Amino acid sequence: MMVSSIMVESAHCEDSNLAQELVQIVELMKITFYKAKIVYNFKAAI
Repeated sequence: MMVSSIMVESAHCEDSNLAQELVQIVELMKITFYKAKIVYNFKAAI
C-alpha cells in the first residue's frame, strides 16, 4: 500500500527521472520477492 502511494506522488512530480527510478526499484523489489518466494517454497518442499 505504501509503495503505490509513493508511485502516485512521484507521478505528480515534474521530475520524470525520479518516477522512472522509482518504477525500476519497484520492479526490482517484485523480482526479488518472487525469487525469495521460489527459494522458500523449494526449501519447504525438501
